Amino acid sequence: MAVISCATCGVERNVDVLPEACPICMDERQYMPADGVQRWVDPAVLDVGTEMRPIEPGLWSLVLHGTPGIGQQAKIIQTDAGCVMVEAPAAITDEAVAAVRALGEVKAIIPTHPHMYGCQSLWSEALGATVYIAKADAQWLGERPARLELWDGELAVAGVRASSPGGHFPGSAVLHWMARDGCGVVVA
Repeated sequence: MAVISCATCGVERNVDVLPEACPICMDERQYMPADGVQRWVDPAVLDVGTEMRPIEPGLWSLVLHGTPGIGQQAKIIQTDAGCVMVEAPAAITDEAVAAVRALGEVKAIIPTHPHMYGCQSLWSEALGATVYIAKADAQWLGERPARLELWDGELAVAGVRASSPGGHFPGSAVLHWMARDGCGVVVA
């Protein structure tokens, strides 16, 4: 898969159909670099550090240091039916993929909105997971993952329920998970 990432927002694009400027960054909800110059980076060759942080039992934060983007941090939810990655990092390394795989089989990647699409095609391919995109935000895809499902309204996958109440983007998603202690957790 030939993808490249915007150096400013970290969202992937197909190298064969690169726009003159990143549509995510050109949108009023984001920004172009101060000098106005579009830059692209290869998300698979960046020198990044990987940190997996526990948040609570069954909920992890994957932090990749030294990536492009706006500080995307993936959350990994472990359920009895498999794992769900919320957001996709703006880079990918063998070490990061191994850290996620160590938590269990990833069934789904669900970004909350287009700013958090990151390198979801590469992550989907590496993990064998389906990417779920709110239908209302599908036009923001820079690359269509091979395993892609568009959804509308509500989505239930691997023990997690997603809804699309709108917000920052029309399809902005909120994920609901019943944690191991019986308390509900919302990831937005």
